[in-house]
Amino acid sequence: MSYLEKNLEHLKRFNSRLYDRVSEWLSEGDLEGRFSVVQGKNGEPSLKCLDGEKSKFITSAYNPSRESEQWAEKVEDTKNYVIYGFGLGYHLAALAEKDEIKRIFVIEPNNEVFCLALKHQDLEWLFTNSVFQLFIAEEESTIKLGLQLLVHNVYNEFEFIPFNNYSNISRENYSKIEKVLNEIVGAYILEVNTFAFFGKKWTNNFFENLYPTLTNPGIKGLFDKFENVPTVIISAGPSLNKNIHLLKELEGRAMLLCVGTSYKALEKHGIRPDLIVSFDGSYKNYEIFEGLNITDIPLVYDPTIHYKIIQEHKGPLIPANVTSNFLGWFEEQLDLSVGNILVGASIANVTFDIARKIGGNPIIFVGQDLAYTDGQTHAKGTIYEKERVKESGTLMESFVEDIHGNQVLSNRSFKIFLQWFENQIEKTKDRIFIDATEGGAKIHGTEIMPLAEVIEKYCHKEYPITEVINEFLVKEEPCEKERIEQTLQVLKIIIEDLQQFNKRAKKGLKYVDELQILFKRPEANHKKIQKILRSLDKIDKKIVTYEDGKIFLQIIFQPLVIPLLNGPDSKPMPDETEEESFVRIIRFNRNLYDGLNEISKIVLELVEKANKTFTDNLHRLLQGGVESC
Repeated sequence: MSYLEKNLEHLKRFNSRLYDRVSEWLSEGDLEGRFSVVQGKNGEPSLKCLDGEKSKFITSAYNPSRESEQWAEKVEDTKNYVIYGFGLGYHLAALAEKDEIKRIFVIEPNNEVFCLALKHQDLEWLFTNSVFQLFIAEEESTIKLGLQLLVHNVYNEFEFIPFNNYSNISRENYSKIEKVLNEIVGAYILEVNTFAFFGKKWTNNFFENLYPTLTNPGIKGLFDKFENVPTVIISAGPSLNKNIHLLKELEGRAMLLCVGTSYKALEKHGIRPDLIVSFDGSYKNYEIFEGLNITDIPLVYDPTIHYKIIQEHKGPLIPANVTSNFLGWFEEQLDLSVGNILVGASIANVTFDIARKIGGNPIIFVGQDLAYTDGQTHAKGTIYEKERVKESGTLMESFVEDIHGNQVLSNRSFKIFLQWFENQIEKTKDRIFIDATEGGAKIHGTEIMPLAEVIEKYCHKEYPITEVINEFLVKEEPCEKERIEQTLQVLKIIIEDLQQFNKRAKKGLKYVDELQILFKRPEANHKKIQKILRSLDKIDKKIVTYEDGKIFLQIIFQPLVIPLLNGPDSKPMPDETEEESFVRIIRFNRNLYDGLNEISKIVLELVEKANKTFTDNLHRLLQGGVESC
């Protein structure tokens, strides 16, 4: 039996759809003849590609097996891989030898390559290994769907790696796949950011920050206030070192938007930005602000930001709705609009949308390297100034085109930020975008220009920037007493709803305990079991479908309920026995009600604490004799 016949038998069991497609390719001779298999020096088959009038080896002309082993050794250990290029499968066999691998997605753009592998290699080891998933000459939409499932299941636990020079042989296709993957990862990051505060820390941040968020003027009041004012986004990339000294000249001649990380560097040079922007809820972000004594510069923030940053900031506060569905719910209940800012994968992305919405033009990037320029991660003066990155030779590294047309070391996150910028710039036709970073990645859609030239060309006029901001802060400040009274009514409703949910969760756990006791008895009382199951079903429906119509509760419990509803315990398994069914149902409901009980208690404590803050401040105002607005 030939390799092809044997492989087709295994392929039919492994992936019947792919088997049908391969059979069609072979029967119709639907192959370009661009690839060929020749014997390597060590006698193993090796793959060649015709590139114009020249032919290139895709696998080693001397020892393909050893080459693939060396390639796999360079690949950092992780649990999941997306490999671009099937080749003759040598590298996939070597990669599969790594420990703890869960999934290897293989994308092969050329059907001819796969057919040659079937003809010249014994691939039984692949077709009998469940870790492999193959996308052979698939439509982009099919690959995208597979990658979406991968990213949502194993985000941060996979690597995208081209095999050898595959990315050059099919450069256009490779670029498309890379772009699709970056879009998927970027979208997932946004989704994670949007729901980040569901964790205890982020929920805590939100309610700790609720009072200043609802009693300070929102960013919406600054929208379009700086139409056609040059606006500089000051990031903390290493190239900021080159032109930070010029930013002093821009005070009053351009709107200076500073991301939190770059503030210390500006402070050391005596530069006062007009606004500082931050939204990350992590303690790491708090460390950037720790010890700063900022008294006169407004901080634009999302309410899920680390609460200590807000507590210790002595300057004005300007809330924005970047990631928070909670805030959106409060805005609806209180009939107010803080101002929505488009969420991005980085703080610089968020600051870009602020620059756009306040009317900035041109929008100027400074310190936006999106790469490790000269091996540095950040500019001098930042808390990360001593961090360095060297090219390690691993296949995990990423390179991007820099502003000079050369390749510069970068990473996947930077490429996602870069793509976000490029997508948004492409959508914004009415502005001028200038990259004055003077280093780092090339941002397509921007005009590359030294900062000194930008100043000379665009920043020669004085603008009353500080005056406009100060006027906004006074004029847009809400009536504190009225806002407190309104919020206390809303918080009361939330507390009552959480208490009700907590009661349901405890009732559900009680039913689960009764069900487990009945199930353990030698003779199960099926009538009682069915009655309990019906009672659980009623509670399930109230919780899962949110019959009370409280979107706020849906926001809180969605991250717990959705994974459970889509998990293995939510539906019967094929050929499931009665005993297995009971065990699965008990496990599902215990996980559901344990989670609901724990979450409702945690959030209830946070809401009650926020309620006390608003109540105490109302008493303070009443004691001070404050009249209604």
